[in-house]
Amino acid sequence: MHKQFQESLVEKKYLAILRGYAPDELETDYPLAKENGNMQEAFTYFKTLQRAEIDVPFGKHQTSRYSLVEATPKTGRMHQLRRHFAHIFHPIIGDRKHGCNKQNRFFMEQFEMTTMLLHASELSFIHPVTADKVTITSAIHEEFKRVMEFMKFNN
Repeated sequence: MHKQFQESLVEKKYLAILRGYAPDELETDYPLAKENGNMQEAFTYFKTLQRAEIDVPFGKHQTSRYSLVEATPKTGRMHQLRRHFAHIFHPIIGDRKHGCNKQNRFFMEQFEMTTMLLHASELSFIHPVTADKVTITSAIHEEFKRVMEFMKFNN
């Protein structure tokens, strides 16, 4: 298993709700700095599953737009998805470090949300003994579900 992680053979899929209308799909090739300042290659692919617009003004905009995306990091860098989505100006809702404080406050007040809207939905790897592909999925947590229902996202 360890070797599969090292060689980027383990496939991870995430669901996230982003601020704004994200592109239909995008592969982000944007190096990320480690804590020591050294740059590391980082690749993320994502596709937009659904979009929503709600009647809540923010700044100069009369409504607020959001995207539900499925993201697949091709490399495993620290906070890679959070940093890549912030880099393309579509931060993850609830991301206190890389996101929008006003949006995060709205979601905290509206939904009593205390977590980031990023969900590790699927992990696939080759079983080390049987060589079968193993896929593990996880249920979406309640806060994420509440926001999805409000935005009329179905998964």
